[in-house]
Amino acid sequence: MFKTSIELLYTFKILFKSKHFNFIIPVSSIKGKLLNLITHKHIMELDCDEFNRWFNQTLYTVNLIDSDINNNGYSWACFKSQQCAEMAIKSVLKALGRNAYGHGLLKLYDELSVILTRMNDVRNAVSYPDKLYIAPRDPDAFTEGSPWEHFTENDANIAKSSAQIIISYVKTEMV
Repeated sequence: MFKTSIELLYTFKILFKSKHFNFIIPVSSIKGKLLNLITHKHIMELDCDEFNRWFNQTLYTVNLIDSDINNNGYSWACFKSQQCAEMAIKSVLKALGRNAYGHGLLKLYDELSVILTRMNDVRNAVSYPDKLYIAPRDPDAFTEGSPWEHFTENDANIAKSSAQIIISYVKTEMV
């Protein structure tokens, strides 16, 4: 019937032109990712253009991380990983017209998990880059040295891996 949750929500947007609906949808026609929305008997209008705008920037940025790692730019690879995780989460929140302010990934993920299926491995992945918003780029984050002196290739690889888990989660749930 519907291939993805976006197609399902977009179809409702076109047919009903309303933000909330109070009707029952057969669970067999959708994936579990919409179960929370249906359980609460609300289906929110999805702004597909906004989702694509944010998610495409996420995909563009994650592809740049390897060049930072290859050039020993580990601190910037960590920061870009944080930004990718943030943009991936915000792509869904903003597409649904939800509050998506700030840079705290755990808070943003908790907001997202009200809408999508909550997964502990994703929440664990969110935890690492959540610490990488300021430290990789601000000399005041450390008592000695510059940020680039404090980050290693291993830090960058863990950060990138965490971001990729979050991106895959959003992609699986939304695309």
